[in-house]
Amino acid sequence: KIPNPVAEAEWHGYITNLYMQEASRGGVGGALVDAALAFCARREVDSIILWPTHRSRSLYGRKGFSVNDAIMSRESRQAHPRPLF
Repeated sequence: KIPNPVAEAEWHGYITNLYMQEASRGGVGGALVDAALAFCARREVDSIILWPTHRSRSLYGRKGFSVNDAIMSRESRQAHPRPLF
């Protein structure tokens, strides 16, 4: 967790860059999320944060994730397409 002036003994997990090719969908992504959640449970992580795409929201909703309006963000520059590699 990023340090702050309040003594909070919290641990946060972040799930990023989970993408399944179309042919591998239908269980593999859910199994990967389950493995990440089990990992976090073993380490007593307090909250898990992710930034879903529109298409992935249903998967994460089935795994118990919900939308939290407490986070705000601002793009610091205009988004440009980036090469994959």
